[in-house]
Amino acid sequence: DPDNIDAYYNLGVMYVQRNNFESAITNLKKGLQRDNKSVRLYYYLGIAYIQRGDTQKAISCYETIIQQIDSLYTPAYNRLGAIFCGKGDYDKAVAYHQKATRIDPQDPESYKCLGKVNTDRGDYVKALRNYQKAVQLNDKDHETYCLIAKLYGKQNNKARETSSYKKAAKLGNKEAQSWM
Repeated sequence: DPDNIDAYYNLGVMYVQRNNFESAITNLKKGLQRDNKSVRLYYYLGIAYIQRGDTQKAISCYETIIQQIDSLYTPAYNRLGAIFCGKGDYDKAVAYHQKATRIDPQDPESYKCLGKVNTDRGDYVKALRNYQKAVQLNDKDHETYCLIAKLYGKQNNKARETSSYKKAAKLGNKEAQSWM
């Protein structure tokens, strides 16, 4: 069925997971030709572009989502924040993540993303505050505990680093388990 949007989406996701970005992009674009208001097609097209190394096209995908389809879609704001963090534009990254936290103050992912930006920019106090808020909202996210452990490691706080790695390991984080 050439009009089956789900098929284009699933193929796109599968090709991204197999690092076949050109096929992913082709299928996701075919899906968008049939439904140009699909948040999930644009979102995954952005992922394909990021993994291909074309951040400008990824930015365009996420901006299309928030400007034309769903201005409250926090994953798009967090992706934009991550892209700008990777470029070293921390102010822009923080602005996108903060917008996501204002839209959905109960989304731990947005606070975790803010923690990453603040860690990268060297503001460990804000980073820790953001990570703690993420853990407060979801105390089962082993990745956040691992990020907290790394932050404490940068501060040479071995006791808290170990404690955080223990929590992450207990929740199944492989990196933390091997660290232990």
